[in-house]
Amino acid sequence: KKKKNRRQLDEEATKRGYDGWVLEAWPAWTAISSPAAAADDEARAKMLLGAANGASLFVKHVAAALHDHEHDHPMRDGHAEHHGLDARELAERAAGRKRRKTLGPRAADDPPHLLVLAVPPPPDRETQPDAHAAYLAAAERLHRHVDLWSLMSYDYNEGGGEGRDFSLSDGHRSPPPTAPLPWVRASALALARAVGDRRKVLTGVPLYAVSWAIEGGGEGGGGEGRRVAARDALTTVEALERLRAAAAAEGSPAPSSPPPSSSSLAGRWDELAAEAAFDLPRAGPGGSFSRVWMPTLPSVEARLRTAAEVGTGLALWEIGQAPPAFFDLL
Repeated sequence: KKKKNRRQLDEEATKRGYDGWVLEAWPAWTAISSPAAAADDEARAKMLLGAANGASLFVKHVAAALHDHEHDHPMRDGHAEHHGLDARELAERAAGRKRRKTLGPRAADDPPHLLVLAVPPPPDRETQPDAHAAYLAAAERLHRHVDLWSLMSYDYNEGGGEGRDFSLSDGHRSPPPTAPLPWVRASALALARAVGDRRKVLTGVPLYAVSWAIEGGGEGGGGEGRRVAARDALTTVEALERLRAAAAAEGSPAPSSPPPSSSSLAGRWDELAAEAAFDLPRAGPGGSFSRVWMPTLPSVEARLRTAAEVGTGLALWEIGQAPPAFFDLL
């Protein structure tokens, strides 16, 4: 019965024509294994390692369901034959499967379905040594079972920034960008070292905007950043630009403007983050506005170039949120 249940994942992927499954559970495992209640450092380390061991076992079971086909895909040393291929080769195999896709039984030469594990960047070794050690232990156990590692380098606030103010290239403080480029590069390199093969890493690229509420014209942000589809944020910016232009042409008062410290609705480019920020007027105390960090063609291109330099593949988060022009870069 256990083996039958495991095969259901594989059969469902075949039935629906999927290339495989993406497993995004790592943040949840981290949350439920929070060591805040640990009595001391030793207990904290044991809790983290215990969570890593349990998560690793679960992932191995999922991998076995997708890879363990004795009749046509024998296992070697505990992992499927296709392991060790890079992202491009795996994508080509998936495309071949799609061309041959039928609703009937698996073809004898069909490659195994893929298991993609979505993970946050490795914790910092200096400030979080126990969490860093547990992460490396899990990566070592799983690197032979996971086909691709989808890096959550599209969300700085979840993967390292945690809502802290960010120092812009001009020295001003700001609510953090969506995914500052130096952090993206460092995260991709750190995961590649943990996994042992950068060809199996997919660097996450954000296609959504993040909006921060700033009260009274200050520099710091309030509360949590709110995710906004890039196409919707762009529509808002363009609508406000049209209103301002129309008001200027008619000699009427323009819509309330962002504080003088911001450039204009046309946005500002931060060289350090390699992202564009737009300051949009909002209701609130005098000078209140929303700072929207939004992907643009230059920001997406910078991340594609970084992934190519590091030697990883790409994971776009997520398709459908960005204007169609973004995909011309691909």
